[in-house]
Amino acid sequence: MKVKGISFFELHAEKILLGLAVLLLVAVVAMQLLGGGTRVRVDNREVAVGEVNSILKQRAEQLAASLRADSPAGVQLFEGDPPLIAAAFEESMDAAVAPAARLPQSQPALAAALVPSDIAEVAWYYEPKFPAVSMGEVVQTSDAVTAEGWADLAPLGGRFESEPTSYDITWLTPSASVDLASLRDELRRSAARSTPPRLAVPSVWFNDMLYLVDVVFERQRLIDGAWGQIQVVEAFPTQDSYRPYLADADAALRDDVFEELRLPARQLEVLQPEFVATTNGSFVAPLEVDSSDGSAEADSTASGNAEELRRLRRELQRYRQDEARTKARLDELGGPLRDDEEKPAGRPGSRGSRGDRGGSGGGGSGGTAPPRGGGLGSGGLAGRRGADDAAQDEATKKRRKALGEKLSRIASQIERTEADIARLAPGLDAGSGAVELLDINTAGSVVVWTHDLNIAAGEVYRYRVRVDAYNPFFARTTQLVPEQQPLAAGFTRGTATSEWSPPVKVTPPVAFYLARATPSEGALGLGSASFEVFAFRDGKRRSQTFSLQPGDAIGERATIRRPGQPSAEIDFGTGWYVIDVISDPSRDDVSGGDRTRGAIVLVGRLDDPTVVEQRFVEFDRNSEMRRRFLDEVRAADSAESG
Repeated sequence: MKVKGISFFELHAEKILLGLAVLLLVAVVAMQLLGGGTRVRVDNREVAVGEVNSILKQRAEQLAASLRADSPAGVQLFEGDPPLIAAAFEESMDAAVAPAARLPQSQPALAAALVPSDIAEVAWYYEPKFPAVSMGEVVQTSDAVTAEGWADLAPLGGRFESEPTSYDITWLTPSASVDLASLRDELRRSAARSTPPRLAVPSVWFNDMLYLVDVVFERQRLIDGAWGQIQVVEAFPTQDSYRPYLADADAALRDDVFEELRLPARQLEVLQPEFVATTNGSFVAPLEVDSSDGSAEADSTASGNAEELRRLRRELQRYRQDEARTKARLDELGGPLRDDEEKPAGRPGSRGSRGDRGGSGGGGSGGTAPPRGGGLGSGGLAGRRGADDAAQDEATKKRRKALGEKLSRIASQIERTEADIARLAPGLDAGSGAVELLDINTAGSVVVWTHDLNIAAGEVYRYRVRVDAYNPFFARTTQLVPEQQPLAAGFTRGTATSEWSPPVKVTPPVAFYLARATPSEGALGLGSASFEVFAFRDGKRRSQTFSLQPGDAIGERATIRRPGQPSAEIDFGTGWYVIDVISDPSRDDVSGGDRTRGAIVLVGRLDDPTVVEQRFVEFDRNSEMRRRFLDEVRAADSAESG
């Protein structure tokens, strides 16, 4: 049957499409094979796929050629000897790369502190150089020591070894101010820029604290207008002093210092020795006081007594500081002595062992040092180290009793001074009584002093001082470089020596001050003068005023009458007399005013006519010593009337 309407293309459409697909596939394959397809990168350039085989073949031929024995090296060899860089390297190593020639070691400092050996190189250390201290005032005090106090002074020898006819005594107390902050800074200083660099001393070498081991005062006496030989003032007998042990110092002494002087009260015993027991407690410690004492307020209420008020406020501060120091020492010893602890004591003046005399042995008399062991405690250091437990216990009780009595005296002085302030300026606030005990490891400065009994009335002296601190290099020889090993020899390192103090003349037991003088007065018209004469007898300061004319002796025996007390005859003789009363040319302006001040009084010694002095009312009235004498007179009168 014939099929109608189907064309040739419709009948063979499937075959035609299949044929076209085969032709397209053959064309793509042909293009790839003939290099007309995808390109690839060889040696950082694009090439056709067909070229890859020829490139690889070429590379293989080049590699095979270079592996042959006769192929060239392909590198440029050195012409001549190669350059040497060893010298240049050494030069660069020796060149400076920092401000110092050598950089400071960091970690070996700890090893040097802990390992006492020389198994490795040891660092250099900074050597502390302590600045000089500043000399302060030299205070003169007169009082009467108790019989027990006299026995405590026996280590000084001489007059203190025999029974006295009088317990009256006069002494000088030189003082100085120590800049504690500068000492602490110097201990911790380093010098990284020095050559070689100096490290700070390891803190473990000095227990990270400042220890002031000794205070050494030196004295000169004026002889015929020239200063005599320099003498060291001995440590006070009752003082806790390490001085006798420093020449033979060892590790035991270092342990004592670390253990004892870490306590502020014990450290102050070395720096501020107490005097022996006296009947009046007249000594006023030369402590630093706050200069902002409210004087402006005082000026408005004191009616011309501002200077006297300032002086009283300064003394009140000193009394309070002394009270705080005494309380701290007493607390360390166990507090005030109770009645049930008291025991009958032997004869006060008997010569027993040092430990039996209230621990007064250490400090100044020399002799054989007792065995070590113990440390600072109730009395002198030597007495404690050499005494047995029973003797030390008895010494502690005596010290507690003495400190308790001192506290009572200070309380009376504070009460009396506060009453004087209230009398001069009613309603003026005298300040708080709370005073903290000074700690040399936190305070900025401290006043140090000693007591000098080897003086004579009428003589002129001057003083200077150095303070010896614990040497952090002591016994560290193996931990120091050879050049610094001598630093380990001494137990202490001293400050620089201070300047000399101003000269001070020792006032005799009887002193006089010009109170009034008028030329051309008196029965003969030769002028007249009035003198205040102060006599110190039996622990009391007395005063009497004498009106005199030229030719009269200054002072004589006089009877003192006291309310409620028997009268007493006191010798006010001074050994001086009035030569003349003349007008003061510099005070002509007083002709119409106070003529009692416009005069000069010439006085001379009865036993030496070549000695003549000029006295001025203004100068004598403002004398600080006269003010102190007036205070002592008032205190004596108050004690007798109370």
